[in-house]
Amino acid sequence: MHFHKDNIITIYQFFERKIFTNTFYILFIILWSPSIFAESLLNFDFKDHKIENGFGKWSYSDKGTNPCNVYNGINQSKLCTPDNFRFYIHFANYNNHHMGWRRYGYIDASSNIAVRGSALKIVQTGGVYQNRLGKIVRSGKVVSSKSDVDDVGIDAVVSNRALPGDLGVYYKTSNSTNKIPELYGKNRLTLWLLMPKESSDIKRYNKRVKGRPDSRFSWYPFIGTSKAAHYYHHISNIAMGGWTKVQFDAHPSHNNAGNRRSYNAYNEGGKEYKGDGRSYFSNIAAFAFASKAMRNLTSPVAYYIDEVESSYVEYENEETINNLAVGFNPYTKQFDISLEDKYRCTKCKAQYELRYSFFPISNANFKLSRKVKNVVNFNRRDNNNNGKIIKSAPGYNQIWAAFNLQNEDSFKLNIGSKVYFALKDTSNRRSINQDPLDFEKVSVPGIGGIRKIDLIKTIDYEIIEVHIPLSIEPIEIETLVIGRKYMQIFTPYGGKPPYTFSTTSTLPPGISLSNKGKIYGLPIEKTNTTINIVVTDAIGNNASKSLSLKVNDISDYDIAKCVPLIDFGKNADNNKIGLSAYTEVIKDVYTGYKKFGTTITVGSNGHYNYQGVKGEGLDFEIGDSIRSVWFNDGKKAITFKPFISLSSSGRLNFRDSANWHPMDSITIKANEFKAATFDITKSTVGRAKVVNISANFSNNRRLILDKLEYVSHKGKVDNICRLSL
Repeated sequence: MHFHKDNIITIYQFFERKIFTNTFYILFIILWSPSIFAESLLNFDFKDHKIENGFGKWSYSDKGTNPCNVYNGINQSKLCTPDNFRFYIHFANYNNHHMGWRRYGYIDASSNIAVRGSALKIVQTGGVYQNRLGKIVRSGKVVSSKSDVDDVGIDAVVSNRALPGDLGVYYKTSNSTNKIPELYGKNRLTLWLLMPKESSDIKRYNKRVKGRPDSRFSWYPFIGTSKAAHYYHHISNIAMGGWTKVQFDAHPSHNNAGNRRSYNAYNEGGKEYKGDGRSYFSNIAAFAFASKAMRNLTSPVAYYIDEVESSYVEYENEETINNLAVGFNPYTKQFDISLEDKYRCTKCKAQYELRYSFFPISNANFKLSRKVKNVVNFNRRDNNNNGKIIKSAPGYNQIWAAFNLQNEDSFKLNIGSKVYFALKDTSNRRSINQDPLDFEKVSVPGIGGIRKIDLIKTIDYEIIEVHIPLSIEPIEIETLVIGRKYMQIFTPYGGKPPYTFSTTSTLPPGISLSNKGKIYGLPIEKTNTTINIVVTDAIGNNASKSLSLKVNDISDYDIAKCVPLIDFGKNADNNKIGLSAYTEVIKDVYTGYKKFGTTITVGSNGHYNYQGVKGEGLDFEIGDSIRSVWFNDGKKAITFKPFISLSSSGRLNFRDSANWHPMDSITIKANEFKAATFDITKSTVGRAKVVNISANFSNNRRLILDKLEYVSHKGKVDNICRLSL
């Protein structure tokens, strides 16, 4: 039996709600409630917040020495203990998307961004990537220690390029088979993680855009020996702006050695210790962390980890609710949560009930805790106000959702306050042959026998202040046009909300800036100026950004020596062919008319959307170009690259792909017209009896082709194509 102060708080809550009246029963729950034995593994509280001073028994070693025998350690920095434990960056050299790309970077201490004391900062400065010719090339100078940067400065080594890989870190014992003593007898490994703010956008983190949640941060434990296969544990949280609390348990989702299992389902404890999470943890000889949230971000980029602890928790669902993590947005007061399901198959659907409290939650009081206000599921069609987290992709383990607390409780989310969360599996898995271990009963003190699948899984979250410097998110103001309405919103990051915006510049006539950061209006005269936007946070900190702001007249967009090939209409009768060289309109059977142009109107496959003209044709020469003018009829910007063929009158397919050529890649804002251009080259000169455009974009009627235009270098200057309004 163990007595824990949180259990007393739980019972006080019961008294306040007058739920229990049997004193003996209350006492029994106090004495038999599950206990948590937390032990620090890595706290990163560096002396004087300098990594060179080390923390606890850990010391820092830069390149040039290798006191704890890190592989290739003479060439990189690392953390070591007197008994030869080590913690260091793993520099992968596989250079492929499956195994990892060579990255450059270093570890450092962080005091301004930390949970407590200081944290570990892992900085990626550059690395290698594969260019268009398939060659592996380097971007940025080779960096493997803090001294590499201190000697020349960060600007001299970074790549300033988006790179596909990430930096992982390893924790190893003195040899390949020694175990990690802090993990003995435990079944939880927790840590705090701060992901790069650029790594995700909650608006685009959904099934329609990505298909399924990503593996954003991973733990790879090696069981028995560090020289054999390892397991995978993943979380799918995104960068919410605050810290993410990560809670890995003893239930892996995968093993890199692989083995065929029904529904790809491991048990708690993996294949070595089926149903025994404590033995799984007790036999971990090494582990690695990998921050996949860094992938495809522009270097330099960093993530932070802090307060790595182990613990043991009893009487929870260790089979179908695995690897919980909770993140928090301190500005919007919204949380996100991720977990891994045990099962993967086309019929492996899953659903969970989420509840919260400001007191610890147990199997006994789960129904007394509160349902969240709303759940934003990965598949937005599953959003609800019933606290239901619904798996979006049954063929994968990852599950993600965002949520808010009830309005009256969101005001309690102040620095230092703690929220307790609990999940209960409410899935209907009758369509699969479920693992019998899920239904094995556990004798829970004070309650009795409960099936493993009916136990809850808990995680707590403390609101921690994030001291990120105030800044204005990068933004580029596109050229404004006289007489056309304009609106854009600046987004602050860091600092302490609320924020106030102002400007020290004179804005163009007709344009205003609100104190909430919205720049808007109807420009009335041409101008080309630089404006300075200033944001001030709640404690008086300022950040500014200078931006170029240009206002054009509509005539500035006239294209000389240009004639229309076709102006598509609202239907076939309204098509206007511009040149007698082309007499027939061509289009896919799935392509139809909408508003003033063509789009895919049946299904959503972008390859089924083509349209254009054919006839006797024109003789195209080098210096000529073809323009396709598009309209975005959706609510969000669209980025795409249309294709053009001057010989094929059908769909873009593999058999005649050589006859199709990419046009410019363009981004079109909502309710905006924009043109993609194709310049005639040596390989495309000659008579073109067809001008055929394939959007190659699954647009669901959002992307409309308005017209095709021909610009001839021999054309008349007074032949003008004008910008659509």
